[in-house]
Amino acid sequence: MSLPADPTGRVAAMLTPGETGVNQTDPARRSTIPPDGYPATALVSASVEQSPWRRERPLPPPDPPIYLDLPRVALVAAALLLAAGSLIPWAVGADAMGRPLDYRATEGTGEGVVLIGAGVLLLFLARDRLMWETASRTVQYLPIIVVLLGAAMWIGVENYAGQMIDGWRRNSGTGELTIARYLVLGGMGLAVLAFGWLEWKRPAEVRARMRPLVVELGLTRWSAASVVLALIFGALGSVLSVLAILSLAGMQGMLPAIILGVFGMFGGIAVGSLVSRWLESRLGRR
Repeated sequence: MSLPADPTGRVAAMLTPGETGVNQTDPARRSTIPPDGYPATALVSASVEQSPWRRERPLPPPDPPIYLDLPRVALVAAALLLAAGSLIPWAVGADAMGRPLDYRATEGTGEGVVLIGAGVLLLFLARDRLMWETASRTVQYLPIIVVLLGAAMWIGVENYAGQMIDGWRRNSGTGELTIARYLVLGGMGLAVLAFGWLEWKRPAEVRARMRPLVVELGLTRWSAASVVLALIFGALGSVLSVLAILSLAGMQGMLPAIILGVFGMFGGIAVGSLVSRWLESRLGRR
């Protein structure tokens, strides 16, 4: 594609008759000018190379090795402990004939699968210095969310394993809990320690960019109250539904209890939202 010719005639005025493309008027600025009237490509490329956007910027310093970053080491260790506690037997025993019995957290209602998933999330957070550099309080609180979820799963596994041991003993067998319960507790403790260390040692420039969690989530007083009430009623609805089924059908009704517990949770959330709206209409926004 050819470029338009010299519209002002200035380039042509600098050319002597019979010559095309050579500036003879100023030997110090001697340059080749193409026939279409534009300056030499050498001058154009030189000016482009001197543009600010072509200058090289210094690269950020590389992340330190993970073994020198104590919070990341703690998160990795926590993930491994959660996975180990979920995979090894939580309870061991023997039946009346002496045959070995065991129960793992991945069996029954599957709390161990959730614990392994929580460990994978901790590994994701430990892959780089995201937890050091992010100013998002939502991301910073993820280890605590993992701990709360892990605590709920730990209670469920502990309760179900105890029931399994009671069943073995009623049938003239034996049973006892194993170290798996302490591994999961240790993993949750390491996650809490990593969170505390990050809160204590977070760089000042990151702290300057941080906002309160309620501001980051865009919560007002009433919207926060609505969330809290929905969670409370949802938990109550789920627990009451599960307990009702288990009291009627025993452990054989565990699967229906879980299904009904999910519906009870959503029902409780709906009730909590209605209560929150009623309070807001009576008391008004403040």
